[in-house]
Amino acid sequence: MGSPTSQLKSLSLLTASIGTKAGASIIVFLVAAKVWGSEEFGNFIYDFSLASILCLVCDYGFSNQILKNGSNQRDNLPPLIAAKLWLTIITIALGLVINATGIPASEDNFLLILFAVIIGSYFDFYCTYLRATNKTTEDFYLSTTTNIATIAALIFAIHQWKESRAFCIAMLATRAIQLLTVPLITRNISAKIFATLPHLHPRNTARTLRFGFSFAADTAVNAALNHVDSVFLNHAAGAAATGKYQAAARFNQGIPLLYSVLVSYFLPKLAETRSSDKYKQLKRNFLNLSLLTWLSLAISFLAIATIYSQQPSGTIFHDAAPYFLGLALIALLRIYSGWLSTLLTASGRQRQKTAAYTLCLLTVLLSTHYLITIFGVWGVMLSQVIGYTLCITAMTAALKLHKTTKERNI
Repeated sequence: MGSPTSQLKSLSLLTASIGTKAGASIIVFLVAAKVWGSEEFGNFIYDFSLASILCLVCDYGFSNQILKNGSNQRDNLPPLIAAKLWLTIITIALGLVINATGIPASEDNFLLILFAVIIGSYFDFYCTYLRATNKTTEDFYLSTTTNIATIAALIFAIHQWKESRAFCIAMLATRAIQLLTVPLITRNISAKIFATLPHLHPRNTARTLRFGFSFAADTAVNAALNHVDSVFLNHAAGAAATGKYQAAARFNQGIPLLYSVLVSYFLPKLAETRSSDKYKQLKRNFLNLSLLTWLSLAISFLAIATIYSQQPSGTIFHDAAPYFLGLALIALLRIYSGWLSTLLTASGRQRQKTAAYTLCLLTVLLSTHYLITIFGVWGVMLSQVIGYTLCITAMTAALKLHKTTKERNI
């Protein structure tokens, strides 16, 4: 488990690495919202959400699979890279079909965003490998330096050209440069990339995909919950309503990234430990830090809502201020469900976890449009509260009914 000092150092480095990514997304998108206004920002978020949902095909839950394996990676990375390459081809093909149907708000922007999101998924994939194999220092330097540079470049692009098309081009360019830094900073991963070639045969890929299907289903359901709200809201209430809602909700979008700090740290340890006492201690510490994370977020939301409410009436930020109350409640439910789901993953019960999140997603999909017609933007948040409450209930029942060997020995 390591000394308390080394554990604190690892957690601090993880926080900095993932925190800069979350900060980059929030800061850049808020600057874009202010410069573009609610209409153009809403259309951009709609296309970004479509691209992110589509990119779930090439993500396939590989990051969770890497974290579950912990430091016992051995030669697991090359088959995953090979499978990811095949899935990327499928993702691009699907993107071209969707773009041809006219579903995106801007066909030109959508393809640029899709390629940027795909490239970003590869960068995140490699960073996750570094975290899982306890190379937190390499991950820290790789993530923080590139994310800080990305923030500066994208903010410059927003202010310089003041239109979403130029921003999409800049986002694609910065993501590409970010990915190119991986072999420069991490030589061990470069060797793994070249080792991928023997695994490119479709038969090998099919075997890899079958093995990781439960991780893929879990990740797809969980990630879809982060983006379907914008898609529904855009269709039901228009781009302007989507832009105003996302001016506040972007902070909630950062929760999975920030919470993944704790997951990246605790999941490998929970999965690898064979001691009942250590498992119980890790479980308790994980819950305490999870609740502390939510408390920090709630206080931050209160402060941000106060700042937003002081903006001139009719601006995108002033109109978004009231939404932080509902977002704080959703944050609590998401963090608690994340704690429960990590316990299920660590104990090898991916199916129960996936089933619970599927129940949540189906609830959101079936209720969101109807609730928006009644409550407007608040309907989006109400559907998520109902969905996550059902999800928590299902996962709690799964943990109580099917205790692991570690838990029975406590």
